[in-house]
Amino acid sequence: MSTSLKHAFLKFLRRYRLVTEGQSVLVAVSGGIDSVVLLHLFLEWQPLLHLRLGVAHVHHGLRGAAADADARFVAELAQKLELPFYEERVPVRDFAREHRLSLEEAGRVLRESALNRIAEQQAFERIATAHHLNDQLETIFLRLLTGTGFEGLAGIWREKGRFIRPLLFASRGEIEAYARSRGLTFREDASNRDLRYLRNRIRHRLLPFLEDTFHLRSLEPFLNMSFVVADWVQYVEQQVDRAFEEAVQKAGENKFYLELSPFRGYFSGIQIRLVERIVQQLAGTEFRFGYRKFRDFLDWLERQRPGRPFQITRNVAVRVADGRLIFEREEAIVSIDLEIYPDREYPIPELGIKIKCQQVDKKVVQFHSNHRVEFVDASRMVFPLRLRCWQAGDRFQPLGLAGTKRVSDFLQEQKISGARKKNQLVLVNRDDIVAVLGYRISEKYKVTPQTRNVLKIEIHRL
Repeated sequence: MSTSLKHAFLKFLRRYRLVTEGQSVLVAVSGGIDSVVLLHLFLEWQPLLHLRLGVAHVHHGLRGAAADADARFVAELAQKLELPFYEERVPVRDFAREHRLSLEEAGRVLRESALNRIAEQQAFERIATAHHLNDQLETIFLRLLTGTGFEGLAGIWREKGRFIRPLLFASRGEIEAYARSRGLTFREDASNRDLRYLRNRIRHRLLPFLEDTFHLRSLEPFLNMSFVVADWVQYVEQQVDRAFEEAVQKAGENKFYLELSPFRGYFSGIQIRLVERIVQQLAGTEFRFGYRKFRDFLDWLERQRPGRPFQITRNVAVRVADGRLIFEREEAIVSIDLEIYPDREYPIPELGIKIKCQQVDKKVVQFHSNHRVEFVDASRMVFPLRLRCWQAGDRFQPLGLAGTKRVSDFLQEQKISGARKKNQLVLVNRDDIVAVLGYRISEKYKVTPQTRNVLKIEIHRL
């Protein structure tokens, strides 16, 4: 069995060109049986393929002393095999809480990110992980049970970016037999038997039931199906690339246009992927357009009620105008209230900016159309000033006007709406508005020939 796995491994590498001679491969090793076997299989063929190998371990910080022992085991294994060892620790629990993900999903995201970083820093061309045939079947069932699009049936990809899965053809039984025949030592992860996790219930209950009841002996048909689906998904993605170029236009940091006429002509799979891509670029996070919500979206599109948007995510909405779908990201509503002193900087991460206030000599004052830099008369101010979001009832005298105007009306004239409008900052001297930052200063605080002290206000991106 061990000999057949060894040669099947090389055949799989060559058939799908997962590695070529002379490449550098970073092997992800958790310490479990699968990754230990993967590492030894690469060592078997290293002389033939002239590979540069390295060992990487990602510590998830979830299992206390057991996780620390796993890290030590992998480090000692790499030292014994005379291979370079790289370890990175990732805050899975905090990341899961912050992004509202399961621990498993948070671990996957952070693990892939960490491995990519190590590969980039240490110049490895490939990252090999130990996913095998049973993992593939578990993943397909997991997605069927929790909901998936067609692409979900591709399961674990054989190759994606730097990542390769050279054991995807091998069953757990074959891997265990290889480890026994070679006398390999490895670590057992007790969480793999915790039936609170759906994947483990699939592994220990569903799959044994299918094997016993339906005499499921070979898992190869599932692997073949996943490869066929993966090829089909790649073809669809190529069509999505063309459709994106044909029908989508970026109209600013927070807005995309999608031409409605060509969109209606695409089949549903391309329609879904187009919307997903747009939303992902706007939101900056992964987004999956579930089929039920997609049907609701199509129903909304058929009704086309003027001015009524469709809310795709919490902060991304779409509306129809001039034969186009207009996707817009609404920024989160924030609450800012700061005391401002001269010659200091004030980062405001909620809005991605920092405010810098500096007393300057009147000689350096230069007026221009860039409202992200303003000069105002500091002689009339009492520090600290107050930086806050505007409030209902706020009024000020815009530069050049004889009378005052409501801030809400001024912002509407500037065509500022939604969260941007609600998050607009004003600089206040006692109860008097000095500036609507980024747009206009007050006539009362303009620099004149009589001005003695000048305050320079700058807005910078973080």
